[in-house]
Amino acid sequence: MPSLAKAYIAVMGALATAVLGVVASQWNPENFRHFVLFFALAMLGSAMKIRLPGFKTTISLNFVFVLIGITSFSFCETVLIGQGGALVQSLWKTQQRSKLVQVLFNGACLRSVRRRRFGPRMAFWQC
Repeated sequence: MPSLAKAYIAVMGALATAVLGVVASQWNPENFRHFVLFFALAMLGSAMKIRLPGFKTTISLNFVFVLIGITSFSFCETVLIGQGGALVQSLWKTQQRSKLVQVLFNGACLRSVRRRRFGPRMAFWQC
């Protein structure tokens, strides 16, 4: 693997770790039952893989739950929903076993992207 790719993975991992640290320390669900139900549905949806015509790979329904989460839940709850979904879709019934660095990188990218989505309307430490 080229050193530039390793550096990019390291930076994304560091950013994602910072975001996950904020989520872990600040998470305070407003409606815990609602969150747990939505989280469970998101995990089921993430396990479903859809093959679209013209695509060689499958896609997961995780993105639908993340979009709904952005409008319905706090940043911390949305990160947890998306991260759980990313783990399910990376590890559940894959055609070939994912390497640990691939799973961690996928989760890191998703956490960082969600942080950018919420960024304009909130400070980094707010959940």
